[in-house]
Amino acid sequence: MVVTKLLCDRILAVDTTADCNSIEEIGRGWGSVAYRVPSRAGDWVLRVPRFADGYLMGGDLRREQALMQYLRQYRLPIPKEIILFENNSGQLLGALHKYMHGMAANVYLQQAHANRTRFCETMGCLLARVHSFPVTDELQAAVPTFDLYPDKYIELIERTLDRLSDRSRAWVIKMSREFAEQGGSSGAPSVLVHGDIAPHHILVDQGGEVNGIIDFGESMIADPALDLAGIIWSFGRTLGSRIMKSYSEHGGYIDGNFYHRVEFYWQMVPLFFIADGDQVDDGSDFHLGIRQLAARVAAYTKSH
Repeated sequence: MVVTKLLCDRILAVDTTADCNSIEEIGRGWGSVAYRVPSRAGDWVLRVPRFADGYLMGGDLRREQALMQYLRQYRLPIPKEIILFENNSGQLLGALHKYMHGMAANVYLQQAHANRTRFCETMGCLLARVHSFPVTDELQAAVPTFDLYPDKYIELIERTLDRLSDRSRAWVIKMSREFAEQGGSSGAPSVLVHGDIAPHHILVDQGGEVNGIIDFGESMIADPALDLAGIIWSFGRTLGSRIMKSYSEHGGYIDGNFYHRVEFYWQMVPLFFIADGDQVDDGSDFHLGIRQLAARVAAYTKSH
C-alpha cells in the first residue's frame, strides 16, 4: 500500500514541515496500515484503511476519533486528537495523529531487564481507570453499547461452526451453551472497554511503565471482562493474574461472575481469527485461530 499524493497534500495542509518523502510503514492490522510521518514539529502516525468503510473496517477510525475527543478531558496516555481525511464523496482516506513514543509491550517483556512488576502494576491501574469513566450521553454517542454474548458472540459462533473440526465444533457449542445457562453476559457491568487489547497496542517505557495505549477502534460500552480476557491472550496467565490483581486493587469492576466471563471470552478468541482471518493477507491468521482453538480443546479435555 502506497501513501497517495492526495494524502500527502492533506498532511502538509496540517503540518508544512512534514516530510512526505520519508514516510515508513510501522504496522499493519486487519483494518488499516500505519505509517510514521517525520516532521520537524514532531512526528505523526498516518493510518490508512485497507478496505472501504464496512467489512473488516467498521468505521473504526471514525469511532476512535469521536472517542479521543471525549477522553481528552481525562489526560490518558493516548493520542490527543485524530484528524480524519476524506475525499469529496465522504469516503475515509486516512487518519492522522501524533506519534506516541514507547516500546510495544511484547518487545519490552522479551528483554532480560524487563520490570514485569512495574508493567503489571501500571497496566492494571490504567485499565481500571479506563473502566471507571462515567457512561455519559457523550460517551454513548461516541461508541456503541453491546451485551456481548447475544450481540456479538452468538453471531460469531454461528459464523465459524461450519469451519471447525467435529471435535472443536462440539467443544465450542458446549462452552457456549454452558455460558448461556450461567447467565452469559447479562447483568455484567457496562463500562468503556478498549475492545482490542493486544501487545502491540500497549506502549511501555524502559522502566516498565505503561506510557501509551493506542488503537481504540474496537472500543465499546460493554463487559469489562472482555479487556481482561485480552490481557490473558496477550501476556499469558501468569502475568495476566498479576495484572488482574493490580486491576482489582485499583478499583476495577470485579463482580461475582467476572472470572467466569473472562475465561469464556478468552476461550473464544480464536474464533475471531477463524471467522475473518482468511480474508486478510495470506490467510495465516485463519490457520493460527484453528491451531489456538485446537490447543484449547485439547487442554480442556485433558483437565476434565
